[in-house]
Amino acid sequence: TILTADAGLSAYPALSQDGSLVAYASDRAGGGNLDIWVQQVRGGEPIRLTHDEADDSDPDISPDRTRIAFRSERAGGGVYVVPALGGTAALLVPGCRNPRFSPDGNSIACWTGREGTGGYEPGSAKVFIVPAGGGELKQVHPEFGAALYPVWSPKGSGLLVLGRPDKKAPGRRSAPTLHDAGMRLIARRRRDDHRLNRLTFPEEPLAFRACLLKGIDLV
Repeated sequence: TILTADAGLSAYPALSQDGSLVAYASDRAGGGNLDIWVQQVRGGEPIRLTHDEADDSDPDISPDRTRIAFRSERAGGGVYVVPALGGTAALLVPGCRNPRFSPDGNSIACWTGREGTGGYEPGSAKVFIVPAGGGELKQVHPEFGAALYPVWSPKGSGLLVLGRPDKKAPGRRSAPTLHDAGMRLIARRRRDDHRLNRLTFPEEPLAFRACLLKGIDLV
């Protein structure tokens, strides 16, 4: 089923948990930048949610479908939240990107750092959790050399991140993304079932691994 048929660019699609809403970034307004749009999957006119001159992208819909979190490049960049049917976008976390609502909708995970393939120096990428309505920002496993691209487990008890568990200098290979390596991950559960499980890449050792961070507080 084709949901967008206009001549503009539509990217970063996000589907609500019940499959009724889809949010995405599009330049269809003609201003040369990406805005956040939302529409019913079964049909209907799309609703434009953001109107800033800066690019807005990477939306995520809250489980109750009332809010949409997204990355914006406005004012130096950060994660914003806007009502799903229109309203004022509010800054939630300056500098953060790739926001993801927890399954219960109470928290948002995101990360700070630069996207790209130049490798991530120790301390250059950090994952945070923040209450969805705003509040204290909590770094997830600050002892990591670097961590990025958080994804919640189905029950919200863990986060899958692409991370460097140690703080050594990066190796010769640049960091892969979860999108590039998602089909090649191999899960390995430790016998003592520690809170940190590694998902490793089979071809050769890498400085970065996908790591499952478990535990209610994730710290």
